[in-house]
Amino acid sequence: MHFVLKIRSKLKSFHLKSSINNNPHKEYGQLRILLYFRHFCELAQNHLCRKPAPPALYSLLPMNRFLSKETSLQLLRDLQAAALPLVYEHDRHRMILLYEAGKEQVYFRLPITIPPPGAALATEKASINYVILLIQSGNCAVGYFENGINLDHKVFRSYMVRKKQGKSQIKYLKTKGKSRAGSRVRLGETIDFFENINERLQAYFGEHQIHRIAISCSKTLIPYLFNSKVATPFDKHDPRLFKIPKHIHTPIYEVMLDANKFLLRGELIYEEAQQALVDELLGEARNLSDELDGEEFYQ
Repeated sequence: MHFVLKIRSKLKSFHLKSSINNNPHKEYGQLRILLYFRHFCELAQNHLCRKPAPPALYSLLPMNRFLSKETSLQLLRDLQAAALPLVYEHDRHRMILLYEAGKEQVYFRLPITIPPPGAALATEKASINYVILLIQSGNCAVGYFENGINLDHKVFRSYMVRKKQGKSQIKYLKTKGKSRAGSRVRLGETIDFFENINERLQAYFGEHQIHRIAISCSKTLIPYLFNSKVATPFDKHDPRLFKIPKHIHTPIYEVMLDANKFLLRGELIYEEAQQALVDELLGEARNLSDELDGEEFYQ
């Protein structure tokens, strides 16, 4: 019990509860949060206490495995050749392996450089151009990538957060209303902030063909992005959009590169009961996934 209480207190600092509530795919969101919890348990076991965690705790938590692009391609071909019950979710760029009853069993997130199955660009040598857009109150990192290589980026910062309350002016308006001069300054900074973002996006979309748009942005800020005086070069329902399934720290260039590194990997998420099935699915490709660095490979 002491171990669980320590874990619970530490989890609060990760703001994981809000990640679940903001995820439209609740079941998948909860699975990923539990996955973070599992990895945290493993770290806490080494750093917080000497006694091992109860085995029953791990059996209830999901597992994941990161895959290289080559391994992901091989696995995708094997899944399609086996004619297994699969569903592709475009907004998550992932395959879902279903039970016979239609229940979700294994999630397979594809690397961003692999086109959607059945797409016109679905070849191994296809060039994939994409934009990564990370937005938080007062901070934004946006970049243009070709086949995983960052060719251009820009970091924006703005005075949008009320220093004493630690709350953005946008959120403050919803609860307390306007303040005085400081409020007008922050609101003006907010308008300029999103106009600058959209200007950079327009430049990318005007110069390049964009196949995917990876975004991390809270629901509170989404209306300001799409209702800016400078139009966003895509709409909310653009099929190229997908939310980055990863907690993003304050957007800076290095954080954007970490997000790109994550998106370049494939990922399997499953429950421990499906471990034998996952090993069977990987087959010969299993050894290829072990070539990843230890920091990026979890089992």
